[in-house]
Amino acid sequence: MKNIKNFLAQPKVVTISFVGMLISLVVFYYFQQYLGAKILDVLPGYNLSIVNQSMVAFGDFGRNLYAFLTLTLDVIFPIFYVSFFSGFILLMIKKGILRQLYIIPIILGIVDIMENIQIFTMLITFPDIFAEQVEWSSKTTLLKNWLANLTYLAILLALSVRFFDWAIKKNN
Repeated sequence: MKNIKNFLAQPKVVTISFVGMLISLVVFYYFQQYLGAKILDVLPGYNLSIVNQSMVAFGDFGRNLYAFLTLTLDVIFPIFYVSFFSGFILLMIKKGILRQLYIIPIILGIVDIMENIQIFTMLITFPDIFAEQVEWSSKTTLLKNWLANLTYLAILLALSVRFFDWAIKKNN
């Protein structure tokens, strides 16, 4: 675990992962514009009716492209943001129990990949989608959104710790 923390806390890793994260976000933005409808990943939750409407709006080609991106870019994207957010937290908090906040983005990434599997399954099995399947996928998306907000709070806390440490050093 120490090797992972040392790897993530390298400024070079944080910078590269930040750039990768930004590029991924741009691709997702233009993909969503191309589809003409919001992708399921960004919805605050959904039900069978919303999923069916989305799938129809995507069309066959859009669903296939979305499925492809779900297995490629949407697997790489969590690696980028987990590396960035975890590394950033580790860079900001040099010691102490709060340093363990770096685990939150890792959990977020795992949940995101679970969500991707569920969305991929719906994309390739449409129109044979079941309400229970959609309900579990929606709950996973809600959990992902909750963990993302928790990650943002961890980032703010890490910045606060870093600022507090800097203020103390400056006054000494």
